[in-house]
Amino acid sequence: MTTCAKPVFTTSTPVAQMPTDTPKKPLIVGVCNLNDGATFAEAAKYLSSSRVDAVNAAIGAQTGMMLWTPGFGINPDFDFLQVVSGTHDDMMALFDGVRTGTVQKAQTAFNATPSPASCHWDLSTSYAITQ
Repeated sequence: MTTCAKPVFTTSTPVAQMPTDTPKKPLIVGVCNLNDGATFAEAAKYLSSSRVDAVNAAIGAQTGMMLWTPGFGINPDFDFLQVVSGTHDDMMALFDGVRTGTVQKAQTAFNATPSPASCHWDLSTSYAITQ
């Protein structure tokens, strides 16, 4: 979406604590667009820390989540990014939970309201930059 040659500023909204104990960790990025008539405030309310906690409890993991909205320096074809990260083991539990349907069941049990946004997901790796 961007390179170091093109500075981008985003607004980051923490939802659930991201792991900080490792400089390199897997993450997934949901590139999301709001459904017709929906607002970012509705998406942020839907993607709550309580929802993350419910999914984590169902899969026995501790993933974290942030929402990033585009700002100065970028004119994207998306409304926001949903970034989910955890330790390697926690992310494998999340991926396995999606495969088995455990995550979807936990989402529905938490609140059956449909999401106000549609996302497609990209797998990536987060690197800490140290000097």
